[in-house]
Amino acid sequence: METLKMFSRTGLVGVVGLALLLIGISEEFSVGIASVRIPENGPWRLVLGATGVALVFIALVRLAITAYRRSVSPPPEFLALIDSPQHAFGHVAKDVTRLSILARTAVNLVTGYSDVLRRLIHEGCEIRILLVDPACAAARHLYADNYARFHRNLFQTATFLRELNDTVNADGSGRAVTIRLIKHDPPFSLLYVEKADDTRSLLDVQLTLTRTLVGRGRPVFRLARVNPWYDAFREEFDVTWSQHAEPVTPAELLARLNETI
Repeated sequence: METLKMFSRTGLVGVVGLALLLIGISEEFSVGIASVRIPENGPWRLVLGATGVALVFIALVRLAITAYRRSVSPPPEFLALIDSPQHAFGHVAKDVTRLSILARTAVNLVTGYSDVLRRLIHEGCEIRILLVDPACAAARHLYADNYARFHRNLFQTATFLRELNDTVNADGSGRAVTIRLIKHDPPFSLLYVEKADDTRSLLDVQLTLTRTLVGRGRPVFRLARVNPWYDAFREEFDVTWSQHAEPVTPAELLARLNETI
């Protein structure tokens, strides 16, 4: 919609500019039954012609900029968690400075890429994880109302994160994982990968379905750093993390899970 509006505004500028240019080079022009003659020796022809040329030039520049942005901003790339190796998290998790995860339980990431997460931690990568609070009302209606499955998956994630942080604390290498809890069902899951070369940073957004495809089969789309939607999803995570989430340790999360069995 915004693109259409931009093209409409650009087209209007171009049409007005062309009209002024034609008026400027004409001796006489008519509007309805009225006819206006422009003095040949006056400044009006020069003013109108110059204004018309400027507006046409602006319209052409705007069109060129839009075409360039569309050429360097690839559309979202749709994939699935079980797609080809080049799409897998293990393949893109290189030179990562910070990894941010928004998920209901993140169990698929933990079970599928535990070695990758351990490597990132010991490389000094900062890892932030936003999970659904098991004590909130929304948690009862995830996984097609199967709270036992949600509880089991989140318990598995919390156990792994506790072991991961215990390892970091024991040998003094790497950075502990930071966890925060939200009290609503997130509209999507997010894997936000920031790299040393920021132009290679990316976002994987997985759609959230509550009645069907509640596991790994849900569709995912990948956003490159240059995609205009990248900043929208990045900001959604950052604002939620900083303003609408409760910090907990893995041990505190496990205790809360034990209280909600």
